[in-house]
Amino acid sequence: KEDLVSEELRIDIKSMTLPELTALMKDWGEPGFRAGQLFSWLHEKRVRDWSEMTNLSAALRQKLAERCTLTQLTVLHRLVSSIDGTQKYLYRLADGNCIETVLMKYRHGNSLCISTQVGCRMGCNFCASTLGGLVRHLTPSEMLEQVYETVRQSGERVEETTADIEKEIDIGGARYVFDGWYKELPGSVTDEPDPK
Repeated sequence: KEDLVSEELRIDIKSMTLPELTALMKDWGEPGFRAGQLFSWLHEKRVRDWSEMTNLSAALRQKLAERCTLTQLTVLHRLVSSIDGTQKYLYRLADGNCIETVLMKYRHGNSLCISTQVGCRMGCNFCASTLGGLVRHLTPSEMLEQVYETVRQSGERVEETTADIEKEIDIGGARYVFDGWYKELPGSVTDEPDPK
């Protein structure tokens, strides 16, 4: 196929904002509204395969499959507390690195602690994340996918507003690096709910 792109050069489309998707669609000769459709498939319907994006043309789905990556996490292990129902997930990233995500249930709702880095440079002797030091920062799509996959696996609802993202950021050693960067995440996560 003439348009096949090597894995490391593929576009991380789930990390793109709606304006970035709009620009990409226009660069590819597609109408601007395709970006909204694509955004909905990625961040509202949260599909895991290009073929599920049924309102996109077969040609566009093929181009997406050839040029883009659809970030997904692999669940390696899940622990559930018999005391309070807290769920801890060990996920493997596409590059083989592993991260943890924790879903905590409270009377007022659920909270999700996501990883923002592989490893950590803080050096706290009580935390296993610091043992290997900081390996790398996660991409927006890898952070989003922790939310999406944990909801998929647990069946639990997690609010996706700016306030909840801030709560997630404030948990863990990566806060000093990540603080404020959540504003760059796709709008479905950082904006107030869209009335439509």
